[in-house]
Amino acid sequence: MLNNGSRAVYVEVAEEAVDKIQIALDKMLGVQVHGHHEIQAFQGLRHAYVQITGDSEVFGRLPAYKMRSQEAIIAADFPKLLANSLTKRVVQDYRETSFREDRLISFIGSATSFKPQNAVRVGYFGDLETIDPEAGDYNEAAKPGEEGVEFEIATRGNILTVTRRAILSDDQNGITRRVNGWGRAARRTLARYLWGFYLNNATYGGDSAAWFAAGHGNLITDVISPAKIAVAISALMDMTEPDSGEKLGLDEKKGMNLTLVVGHALWWTARTINRAEYLDAALTPNPVHQMFGPNEERIAVLPLETDAANWGVLCDPKDRNLLEVRFLMGQQEPEIFVANNPGVGQMLKADKLQFKVRHEYGADLLDYRNGVKSVVP
Repeated sequence: MLNNGSRAVYVEVAEEAVDKIQIALDKMLGVQVHGHHEIQAFQGLRHAYVQITGDSEVFGRLPAYKMRSQEAIIAADFPKLLANSLTKRVVQDYRETSFREDRLISFIGSATSFKPQNAVRVGYFGDLETIDPEAGDYNEAAKPGEEGVEFEIATRGNILTVTRRAILSDDQNGITRRVNGWGRAARRTLARYLWGFYLNNATYGGDSAAWFAAGHGNLITDVISPAKIAVAISALMDMTEPDSGEKLGLDEKKGMNLTLVVGHALWWTARTINRAEYLDAALTPNPVHQMFGPNEERIAVLPLETDAANWGVLCDPKDRNLLEVRFLMGQQEPEIFVANNPGVGQMLKADKLQFKVRHEYGADLLDYRNGVKSVVP
C-alpha cells in the first residue's frame, strides 16, 4: 500500500504470463507445486504447445502474424519452458527415489575438473604419554600414517526426444512416464555405482586387497542367523585402529547405528530376526533384537543384490569411513539441457526436439574396517 496524499493506493503484483505458463506446464508433468490453485494444468502436450506458440496446427513454425521470418517453432519459448518443467520433474523423482545408498556415504565433496581425484585416510594416534614437566619437555607425538586412494569423475547421461508426432498425438502421458523414469534411472545409476563397491567386493586402494577379505578379518561364509549376525558385529568391534593398534569398538551411546544389508530373498528373514525377542521356547534372548531399528529402518533391502543368500553388516558411515563421493562442480542432481537451435540437428532434419540429461560424479572406498560381509557358497 502506498500513501498518496489523502488517498491510499494499492499496488497488486501479478504473476507474469510466462510464470503462469511455467506453473501450468509443471502441473501437467506432475511436478509438486505449492499454492497457485487458480492455475490449471495444461490438458496435454499439444494443448501446452498451442497455447504457448500459437501454432494451432502444429506446423512447427510460428503463425505469420507472430513471425519476423519463417523459422522453426523451436525459436520460441516452448522448448525452454518444457525443459524447465522436465528438470523439476526429473529432480523431484530423483530426490524421492532411494536405494539406501545414504548408508554408504561418509563424505560428499565437489570436484572442479576431470583430473584424478585423491582421497586420504589418516591413521590414529596412540595413547598420550605421562609427562613430568618439572623433569623434561613434552615429546613429539608419533604422527599416524596415511593411505590414499585415487578415482575419476565420469559423465553419465542420455537423450530424450520429443517429436512433432508426439505433440500432434497429444502424448502427454507418454512423455510424463518417460520423464518419471529418467529421474528414477538417474538415482538408480548412482546407487548401482555406489553399491557396486559392496556387491562386487571392490579393491581397496590403500592395500590393493579386496574390501572383504580373510586378511582384513571381515569376510565370512555363514548363512544368516541371529548368532552369525552377532559374530559379524563382534568382528567389527575387534577391528583395530591403523597405527595405534587399539580396538575400534562401536559407539553404544549412539545405538551402534549398524545397517544389515540383504537382498530381496532375505527380506522377511532379516525382519523376523530383528523383531524376535527370543530365539526359542526356552526364552533364550536374541542377541541382535532390534539391533537394526525397532521398525527395521536400518535394514537395507537391495534390489540390486543378485545373490539370494549373501548378507552383510555395515557401520554408521559417519562413524567409520566408507565411501567418499564427489560431484563435478558440486552438482549433486542431474541436469537437463535442451537443443534449441532450429537450423541444425534433429529439429531441422526430423522435427525432433531433444533434451539431454547429464550427471557427473565419482567415488571410492576410504577404508575396509567398516563392514563384514557373508558370501554364502
